[in-house]
Amino acid sequence: MTKPRKGPKYTRELGTLLRDALPTWWELEGELDPRKRRKNERAYELAMDDLLPIYNHHERLGTLHELDPQVRIVCEQWKQRCNRAGVLPKRKGGRPSVDEHRNLLIVVAVEEALAAQKGKRKNVTQAIQHVSHTLVIDGKRVHMPPATIRDIYYNPDPEWRRAVKVELACRKRKSP
Repeated sequence: MTKPRKGPKYTRELGTLLRDALPTWWELEGELDPRKRRKNERAYELAMDDLLPIYNHHERLGTLHELDPQVRIVCEQWKQRCNRAGVLPKRKGGRPSVDEHRNLLIVVAVEEALAAQKGKRKNVTQAIQHVSHTLVIDGKRVHMPPATIRDIYYNPDPEWRRAVKVELACRKRKSP
């Protein structure tokens, strides 16, 4: 397997996901080395975090028959094991999912806060703090920590930077 790249999402091959989603007793409880045991548990959680959205998507659309049978079997066995009336558990977490529209609105709000500052020198930290306290998305007040806003604002992806520039240019053109 190649080294995971730093970026929005790195998905492993289906065979690797299925292998990690079905650990044996020896890989989890039987492993004597605690470091290897944690590594195996983490691989199991990550595999399930990747397989669950696939299963949920097909279940929502009613196309479970089109899904790979191994993925369907693994998720249905996990559903039975969790004993929650046939409901799959929620994902463990990790990096938040990418909601491009919301992120674009956040970056535009930071840029507008920067433009509203007086003087030659603009303070990005102040703009992020201001947006953190006054962020409204789709008519709803949203609380978001400044660190999250900073991560969204400083996204290094060139495609993302280009999308932000296009949105700012469109907004500038629309305003009188």
